[in-house]
Amino acid sequence: MQLRREGRVNQFQAVQGQIKKISAEIAGQSEYEDSITNVTVNENDLSLKKLDEYQNELQRLQNENAKLNSTVEPLQEEKQKRLEKLHHVGQALKNLWSLMDTPYGDRYLFSSLIDLLSVSSEKVSDSGSLTLDIIQQAEAKVKRLDQLKASKMKELFLKKYNGLEEIWNKLHMVIPSI
Repeated sequence: MQLRREGRVNQFQAVQGQIKKISAEIAGQSEYEDSITNVTVNENDLSLKKLDEYQNELQRLQNENAKLNSTVEPLQEEKQKRLEKLHHVGQALKNLWSLMDTPYGDRYLFSSLIDLLSVSSEKVSDSGSLTLDIIQQAEAKVKRLDQLKASKMKELFLKKYNGLEEIWNKLHMVIPSI
């Protein structure tokens, strides 16, 4: 009789432990103490009916958790795609700004985007930081800067050449002709 009772208590602990674990996952708690020893079983009611109620609750939670996971996975994939796109666009912005000696004031609007370049998708949590609107604005800025770069390429070349010319003069070197 005692062995049967212990077996039933163990069944209750296992089911209640799984209920707690899945409930924690659904609530967004990434860490949960997996030990079933933390589960307190009401030993006054170890009936099959009560066990069945817990098992039904466990089944409901498992279904809810599966549904939640099937919703979250595509969202995480989309988040990763957007972050990769922002990394690409942000790197292009940094390169163009550097090439064109863009003042900080002109860079300020996209400074939060540049801050995301060194962040993994798990750490991006600011609401709205990966919206399509922000991505499109950044892409439009890159496109405008590319067009501006193309139109000012000769000016940029001469500016860089003059900078080199100054360095060569300081070093007393002969300047190659253009």
